[in-house]
Amino acid sequence: MVRPDLKVMEIRGNVPTRLKKTGENFDAVILAAAGVIRLGLPLGIAIDPQKMIPSPGQGIIAVECRERDTELKEMLGKLDHSPTRVCAEAERTFLAKLGADCNLPAGALAVVNGQEISITGMLGSPDEATMAKMSMNGTTTEVGSALAMNLMEKIHGNGSQ
Repeated sequence: MVRPDLKVMEIRGNVPTRLKKTGENFDAVILAAAGVIRLGLPLGIAIDPQKMIPSPGQGIIAVECRERDTELKEMLGKLDHSPTRVCAEAERTFLAKLGADCNLPAGALAVVNGQEISITGMLGSPDEATMAKMSMNGTTTEVGSALAMNLMEKIHGNGSQ
């Protein structure tokens, strides 16, 4: 744990509501830079995502359309950013292997380096007593699944939940 002296708590609401709670209920809040920038607010201190692993898929914009709408699919295909898509797929594979929902203490961050995918993940035990973090490299998005299996092994000892 990077800062065992800090108590991390859940906070809900839009950016202005969360900022208002700073000083009232919290000493600090962590917000996504995209929302802060969009509102024209000054940026605070940035957190290294390798130290505080985000939830899988954070910051990735996905667009869906009907399978049969070939004209729209062709237009949308021009917006596709292959490295981002590969990262999203690796992170989603990680989450799927965990059988995770939004309440599981887990995070993953994938990056593409040439032909290789590097993914860092963290997994906490349901009782929040144990946390494991590790990184893996691979050439397919299945590296996310392998990472999940290794983290489950570290947390649960036998790879099962």
